[in-house]
Amino acid sequence: EDTRKFSAHHEIIRKYYTIPDTTNPTGVIDYLNKCQVLNYEVYRASIESINRLLWDKASGIALWKSNSAWPSITWQIYDWYLQAHAGFYGTKKAGESIHIQMNRDNNEVVVLNTMHKKIA
Repeated sequence: EDTRKFSAHHEIIRKYYTIPDTTNPTGVIDYLNKCQVLNYEVYRASIESINRLLWDKASGIALWKSNSAWPSITWQIYDWYLQAHAGFYGTKKAGESIHIQMNRDNNEVVVLNTMHKKIA
């Protein structure tokens, strides 16, 4: 059994996307791409969950870190070299002024408006 771990999301990738083949370059690239998909989803979902409650039960979110102190592939919105990771784009998508999202609590689709004026 391969017990190596390459990122904080490793267990999720193994469970839902199969065990990565890290013995060849194609397998490594595939693994890194899957990490970026998870980065996007984690940050997008975090921001969406706060936005759903904005000004009712929450007034914002503080990220523990926006980048890593060393080269890393997960839990950052930009990397050591200041290049945007998928988490940046997930945060940007969820932070739109007018954002459509699904509340997974009740499977309801909602439109969030964070602008100072009503939309038609």
